Amino acid sequence: MLKDLCIRDADGNEILVCFGAFIQDLSVERINVDGEDRNLIDSSVMFRCMPSANIGGDGKLSVSLKTEVKLIKDKNPEDVLLILELVYQAAYNLESDDVSEEEMNYLALSVCPQLMYPNVVRIVSNLLVECGANCVILDMVDFNAMFDKFTEQNKE
Repeated sequence: MLKDLCIRDADGNEILVCFGAFIQDLSVERINVDGEDRNLIDSSVMFRCMPSANIGGDGKLSVSLKTEVKLIKDKNPEDVLLILELVYQAAYNLESDDVSEEEMNYLALSVCPQLMYPNVVRIVSNLLVECGANCVILDMVDFNAMFDKFTEQNKE
């Protein structure tokens, strides 16, 4: 699994090597109204996933994906049935000296999250099914667009 989280250049040389991936934080809250155990089977999904990174000067990189999933009743965002929050983290070593600060930010906030995302989806989907929801398919996240927006905001 960790090999799938490594980043290589066009020649196959490793640029970033993942040396650890883990669930940093996890919470699941089932919302009951007036003691009623409400059915999760026909619920809708509200989903948000945000990457963050800590780039160390020693070639160490820590990337986190904070994910929040809400199951709602009848597509009503006010009627929340369940809230799941997950922070999934991966730690990397930079193996190349030829990476600029801009490239490092791109790797940390776009490429690494793309590699980590399938693990997040698997964890969240399994937990939701264990909580009683239907099989949940989470939408893909466009981390490149998020990075572009982040870059634009930081230019201003």
